[in-house]
Amino acid sequence: MPRSLTPAPRRRRLAAAVLGLGLFGAPVLAAPAGAVDHAERAGVVAGPESTVTEKFTAGRHFVVMKDAPSVVAAEAGGTAAAPGAAPKAKFDAGHPRVKNYEAKLKRQQEKVAREHGVTPQVTFQRAVNAFVADLSAEDAQRLAKDPNVLAVTPDEQMAPDYSSTEFLGLPGKDGVWKGVYGGEKNAGKGVVVGVIDSDIHPDNPFVQGSELQPLKGKPKVGEPYRNADGTASVLKADGTVATAECETGPDFPASSCDTKLLGAYAFSEDFETFVPAEERDPNERLSPLGVFSHGTHVVTTILGRTGVAQSIDDADYGTGAGVAPAAHLISYKICWEDTDPETGGCYTSASVAAIEKAIENNVDVINYSISGNNTSIVDPVAMAFRSAAEAGIFVAASAGNSGPGPNTVNHSSPWITTVAAETFSNELTATVEFSDGSKHRGASAARTGAGPAKVIHAAEAAAGDAEAARLCLPDSLSDAAAGKIVLCERGRNARAEKSEVVEAAGGVGMILVNTPPPPARSTRTCTPCPRCT
Repeated sequence: MPRSLTPAPRRRRLAAAVLGLGLFGAPVLAAPAGAVDHAERAGVVAGPESTVTEKFTAGRHFVVMKDAPSVVAAEAGGTAAAPGAAPKAKFDAGHPRVKNYEAKLKRQQEKVAREHGVTPQVTFQRAVNAFVADLSAEDAQRLAKDPNVLAVTPDEQMAPDYSSTEFLGLPGKDGVWKGVYGGEKNAGKGVVVGVIDSDIHPDNPFVQGSELQPLKGKPKVGEPYRNADGTASVLKADGTVATAECETGPDFPASSCDTKLLGAYAFSEDFETFVPAEERDPNERLSPLGVFSHGTHVVTTILGRTGVAQSIDDADYGTGAGVAPAAHLISYKICWEDTDPETGGCYTSASVAAIEKAIENNVDVINYSISGNNTSIVDPVAMAFRSAAEAGIFVAASAGNSGPGPNTVNHSSPWITTVAAETFSNELTATVEFSDGSKHRGASAARTGAGPAKVIHAAEAAAGDAEAARLCLPDSLSDAAAGKIVLCERGRNARAEKSEVVEAAGGVGMILVNTPPPPARSTRTCTPCPRCT
């Protein structure tokens, strides 16, 4: 079914995983809750007298309602009813008062939708009070003026934002691990981190735990156990319990979850709806399994086990650890891969659903290393994160890979800890020198140099499809690359694979470059939906 969406720029670049102090304790971060109503706190004027000046385009949109979601609503017993509540005053998704309030919100959503002649496709009442629907430009404009509506925003596809413990001053006799926690093995004990990202590789040694066992005796802080229904629970440092289930699927059996990976979820509904099976990446799995590496990279940075051996191309880099090695993980997969650069991605609807699930699971920290809005604090993801913060969850999000300049920092809402990295270890770098004397330094793990040799663009050695050759996709290069240093453009496949493709074609070296995204278009209609990376 054709959809018109507002795609974000397609980018897939290297960035640091975002971390927060909440990894080391049992944080409670709540945005101020008082007499100011939900709409006013969001900075939005809604009502029949308001003038809506935004220009809308046809497509799939979030319609965010004015009434507060259940996490913060006083009527549902949320944080607005008890500002400054103790850490143990956690949101109870199963409480009858919450269920009744959420049912009321859903009825209100359905009424507004019916009055404007639109059909909700997805509804939310917990982290954000909103529904998702296909809207014409006129529909969106009318809804934005409705006194019951807080905001109307496009349902966008975002992309993952892609360096050490020494830089943070964690190891060593004077480090944080020893001075505060009595050693790195205790750092993060009793803390559960929810990572909303692309995937998880459960066999990665940094995240491997032991088999979950039934509870014997009383629960102990930081010691997970298996419940009779197969779910996992752990007593946290704040005295409450986190519980998660392990969703199974292709190549992801129930045994994938353990004492480290407590639970895993896959939010594939939008991906399955908008991307036909024949256009999905053949390596992709409709399960929490990590096919690519971004999510696992983020996870291991945050809470990778201590003392794990590290190597690149057989070069020994010693042992490593995440920032909070004793913390536990719940993985939420919302980003998907396909064969079309304009589709797949990280869907807004999936993001909101994952945030709601993380609130229900009672995590301490949410990490979101995914692109986002840099012009508004009332987009659905930001509003959902506000509810998470109100529920006592520390929310860390990446600032993105763009800048410097205005409007280049994503996730600017005050209830989110937005993190960017501008300084990192330069140990893994190399320099390219051209015949005119110019030099360019970039990231590299190469242990030997290449050249002197002629440098060509990969498209000059195309074996057929010039687009595939430009990206150095498998089998895309001819022997015209033999003896050359080949310049490949970023995108679609892994960087290491691009190098292997060049080597297979006889090339002696590879240079990888970032290319600017194409200019954003005001509208785009296609099947399936556009995306960015």
